[in-house]
Amino acid sequence: MAKTLFLDCGYGISGDMFLSTLSGLGVAIDDVHAELKKVITDEFDLSIDQINQHGIMANHLVLKFKDESLNHFDTGVHHHEHGHSHQHTHYAAIKENIENSMLSEHVKALSLRMFDNVAQAESKIHGIPVSDIAFHEVGAVDSLVDIIGGCVALDRLGVDTIVATPVATGYGKVKVAHGLYPVPAPATLAILQDVPVQDFDIASELTTPTGAAIVKTFATSFANSMKGKVIKSSYGAGTKQFDHPNVLRAVLLDTADESTQDKTVNQVCELNCEIDDMTGEGLGQLLESVMNDGALDMYYTPIMMKKNRPAYQITLLCKVADADYFKHRLLLETTTFGVRTVLKERAILNREFSTLPLANGTVKIKKGYLEGELVKVTPEFESVRELADTNGVSFNQMYYQAITAIQENFDF
Repeated sequence: MAKTLFLDCGYGISGDMFLSTLSGLGVAIDDVHAELKKVITDEFDLSIDQINQHGIMANHLVLKFKDESLNHFDTGVHHHEHGHSHQHTHYAAIKENIENSMLSEHVKALSLRMFDNVAQAESKIHGIPVSDIAFHEVGAVDSLVDIIGGCVALDRLGVDTIVATPVATGYGKVKVAHGLYPVPAPATLAILQDVPVQDFDIASELTTPTGAAIVKTFATSFANSMKGKVIKSSYGAGTKQFDHPNVLRAVLLDTADESTQDKTVNQVCELNCEIDDMTGEGLGQLLESVMNDGALDMYYTPIMMKKNRPAYQITLLCKVADADYFKHRLLLETTTFGVRTVLKERAILNREFSTLPLANGTVKIKKGYLEGELVKVTPEFESVRELADTNGVSFNQMYYQAITAIQENFDF
């Protein structure tokens, strides 16, 4: 079964709305709470209430800290300025906290990507380095719950793709740490670059920076309507009261039937740069890191540069929505002074993952479809390696056993 998460952002989106609506799709809030305790040292309770939003029963996130001073959330992020009486937590400290936590590597990567999107937007708006971005002490804790909690829930849900509607932002003014700002807030608008928005005539902030970062980071495509077989639906309520239901609707879809249709062409972003002064260890670590962080592919090509210097060309493929994030990674984590970007069309086989029993265990396989016809089946490398280690045989022996089973069970 191929699972797609459809997010209806017609009434806006925020971090607490996202987490609460995923809880309605089957994610246990107690599990999320336990994972958050790996990062947040302050004592807190996390639960879900059912509330009525104009005739729609919706999940509402209830977050309560033992320290009462943390129960009055403010606007969250801003540039550190002297003269403030409250404390701040800088982005670098939050990043280090997440990296050193006992969270899974996948949840860490998702969380860091979201925090980075918010921090990059704030850096752009205020014209300051990312390292100087600071969260209000209260807002920092609240953001940890919303962002990391949402990433834990998304990890537990195990969806293959996320589709979102154009995002409603609202209009008017909103009070933030710097004063009265327009809606959408500048940081929200910066995060929503390249994200489609829709008009909804409500004089209020409907989408928060965290909500915008969720869509920016995770949405693989945008559509006004859903397609597939509905598995379950859920509504996550916000805290504001309007004349309309203040909810984020999420729908879990089985899109396996769609996977065999001809959807084999999409667009990807190709990033390129040349390197002649990095070590092999550094290049190897970079490849592993970006692949774990969501890059579609990355490889090195040996080249000859000026002054007869042997070098490597880095080629990184990513989703169009992730291009800014990975450009930033290459500029910061390599010695290059520039990155080229090319938008490319990619023809791919539609893919489906399943398992196949062998004499000594079960191997994971990948099926490839072209225009609805099965044309390719291959064993997954990690699964074959794990089986080989478990059974004390060579990788080649286990691989040939998997190939033989595929030939016996599939006709293509």
